[in-house]
Amino acid sequence: VNLSDYERAITEYRKYVADYPSASLVPGAQYRIAEIYQNELLNYEQAIIEYRYFLDTFPLDSRAPLAQFYIAYIYDRELGNYHQAAVEYLSFLRLFPDHSLADNARRRYDELCSEGYC
Repeated sequence: VNLSDYERAITEYRKYVADYPSASLVPGAQYRIAEIYQNELLNYEQAIIEYRYFLDTFPLDSRAPLAQFYIAYIYDRELGNYHQAAVEYLSFLRLFPDHSLADNARRRYDELCSEGYC
């Protein structure tokens, strides 16, 4: 698979989202766009934009906690913006305190705070 295949996939997902905005598969298509930017194209800034759009558009979707966690993770591990990572981990903890990733988010938030990023 080459980059143009992923870019073509994003184009097709966007077209589907635009053409069928109320279809049940639209949240999955939007989430997949974010994943492609994060994991395949390594365009972390665009991945954050896409995850935020997903969260704003589908806040009750079962993938919403993952989207918020990945925003924090990208700021933390990929971009090295530790202050913003702390903000995003705290947002995750406030929105999804009982999620299975909450312990991980809390641990990393505490580490960032102990390093002066909170």
